[in-house]
Amino acid sequence: MATTRRQNGAITEDLNGITLAAGKSLTTGAAGVPELITIGGADACAVAVTIADDAVATLAMGRTGGFLFITAGGTSTTTIEAISGLVFFDAGTTPAISKQTFAGIAASLDVTTGVLTGTTGTNGNVTISPQSDGTIQIENRRGGVVEFSVVIL
Repeated sequence: MATTRRQNGAITEDLNGITLAAGKSLTTGAAGVPELITIGGADACAVAVTIADDAVATLAMGRTGGFLFITAGGTSTTTIEAISGLVFFDAGTTPAISKQTFAGIAASLDVTTGVLTGTTGTNGNVTISPQSDGTIQIENRRGGVVEFSVVIL
């Protein structure tokens, strides 16, 4: 069940040490459900997801476009640079996606706009695909289970 805390005027509500300014809200979800923060009418959301090899996770992230930051390795002490990165996406009526490449980062992170099946992308890589229903698909073909942290702005 989601919980929203708001500060309205002089009323201050505190959520785990986070104090919100007037007009700001924070919504948290259960494990595996995106968490949404709204600041001045703009939404950002985050989720941790674990994906088995040759499998696809479909995320309903609460917005149909923006920047998606993905970190492979999740909360472990070792992140996987090759399948971590930054993409810009549009999951509206005509899906679109582009990847930003940094030195050594995102070398094995692919983007497409098709439906992912678990074996669609290149073996050894991870593929991200926006869908016209507003969701994002992430396909893991790394050869083992991978935990991801995903943030959308």
